[in-house]
Amino acid sequence: MARELAVSMNDSLAIARTYDNESQIYSLRGQYARALESSRVYFHYLERAERLNPVAYNNLATSFMRNGAPDSAILYYKKGLDFFKENGQLKVNPFYYKGLASAYEAKGNYVKALEMTDLAYGIEIDDIRKIEAVKMADLREKYEA
Repeated sequence: MARELAVSMNDSLAIARTYDNESQIYSLRGQYARALESSRVYFHYLERAERLNPVAYNNLATSFMRNGAPDSAILYYKKGLDFFKENGQLKVNPFYYKGLASAYEAKGNYVKALEMTDLAYGIEIDDIRKIEAVKMADLREKYEA
């Protein structure tokens, strides 16, 4: 129904988003091959329209992982990390490193899996420290007032 509406409006982005939503639904149902098909359609639309984003890389990589294709997953997780760097985004989300860790583990490369896990948790620990610093500053400000 959503796709029919998007088609009737001739809205290519809305049409593409229906494939993204469809991919999520198939994934939740455990229909990973169909999820990968829909994820690919969405990703390639974004690529042609020059509208790629970090989440698109992660979702496609995750679809590959769920289909037992860790090599393809690694490729797209790495491309997602490159996307962050190329677009000047300083904050990398740890889910890329966690995805890479899972993919390397699936390939039996436990050394690389551990390296990626360390990177992911390092980012998370830094985030927690920053949150705690803000909370402490707020408490000091309230205490001193």
